[in-house]
Amino acid sequence: MNQISNKSIALHQSPEGLLRYELDVPFVPTPYYVVDQMLMMANLKKNDILFDIGCGDGRIVINAAKKYGIRSVGIDLDPYRIAESMENAKRFSVENLVTFINGNIFEIDISAATVVTMYLLSSVNINLRPRLFEMLKPGSRIVSHDFHMDKWPADKKLQFEAHSLYSWTVPENCSGVWHWSTNEDSGPTQYAIQIRQQFQKISAHVLYPANIFTRKVTLQGNKIEFSIQEHREEKCIQTILKGTIADNQMSGTAVSSHKIDNWHAVRISGTKVPIF
Repeated sequence: MNQISNKSIALHQSPEGLLRYELDVPFVPTPYYVVDQMLMMANLKKNDILFDIGCGDGRIVINAAKKYGIRSVGIDLDPYRIAESMENAKRFSVENLVTFINGNIFEIDISAATVVTMYLLSSVNINLRPRLFEMLKPGSRIVSHDFHMDKWPADKKLQFEAHSLYSWTVPENCSGVWHWSTNEDSGPTQYAIQIRQQFQKISAHVLYPANIFTRKVTLQGNKIEFSIQEHREEKCIQTILKGTIADNQMSGTAVSSHKIDNWHAVRISGTKVPIF
């Protein structure tokens, strides 16, 4: 664990001539059995790209490459840790899968990452949070060793021995008013719902028609699911809508007891708001 700060950082010249950062927190390696748990919690897939922030000796990056065969990138402020990581990668013969970057995470492009791991401090996590939202694609996973992200609640928490692991899935911003229409036997029906969102927590309220209510609204990355209940002629009809969000479009399937339809909604311009 090397703390990565967005504040000014002192440098000093080592006897070997390398510039070294005076880090706020000394390097504390994550135990290997915790590394294994972090990688399992990340639910790694063969096409994932993992970025480890504050990579230290490179053990998370190297283990991700060695055990899961995925491309991995380690970032650290300390050039000595980067040199050590590169030597370790050679020792385990994974040089072709790993990259190590000596630099500040607040200045490095991490948009290629589908998984981010970190062992920092809560204060650093909180400062880093806006950048994670800005740069990571919805559906990307984050796993943190021991430290949370304050008001952004973890999707999962694992506690064992003296260690805590937290994981998040980066949510799509689906806030705003969404409109769609359906063709019924009685004619077209117009629908509109308003979605309110804070981080990954969402709620939905039907604006029209008046006889419809929403239930069980969930969001996972850019995947949304909710059900609507409609009262018609003393009958209660439930439809489950599942969709994928892309910018201001939402599309998927609408499943009721008697049919399955394609479903497409559009976000009304100007209704999207920040979610954190």
